[in-house]
Amino acid sequence: MAKNQTLTIGALREELDKQGISIKEELQEELDKQGISIKEELREELDKQGISIRKEFKKELDKQEKKFEGFVKEESKKYMRQMHFLDRDFQKRQDLMVEAIGELNDRVGRVEGDVSDIREMVGKNTMDIQMIKFDIQEIKETKVSRDELVPGAFVRKQ
Repeated sequence: MAKNQTLTIGALREELDKQGISIKEELQEELDKQGISIKEELREELDKQGISIRKEFKKELDKQEKKFEGFVKEESKKYMRQMHFLDRDFQKRQDLMVEAIGELNDRVGRVEGDVSDIREMVGKNTMDIQMIKFDIQEIKETKVSRDELVPGAFVRKQ
């Protein structure tokens, strides 16, 4: 390979693989020889700079939690407004149905009264018809003429 040639990361990785060199393994071996742990070194460096990953994560988590609480409160308010609207609408419809049912009950009461009156009339008419039949039968048996029954009722007027 030429010295002046620029390698991409992928090309460098291929070249090292051809030579049987694993950067990760060699780097880990070298760090182990020196007794260095990358995680501990990183943590120490962050501590030197006053940065605590957990504290930063907790701050970010708290910030997101406050945003989420605000979102939930706003959505809860919207939900409650919608439920209140639906409740009022339901109440109005329920009141209309109660009123309609009351009117129907009144109509049914009037119809029941009319039916009762009609039954009474039919009963009286049935009795009257029976009396008329009896009277006609009696008239037939006594052989009374029409003129004798009601004088002048069957005379033709000229």
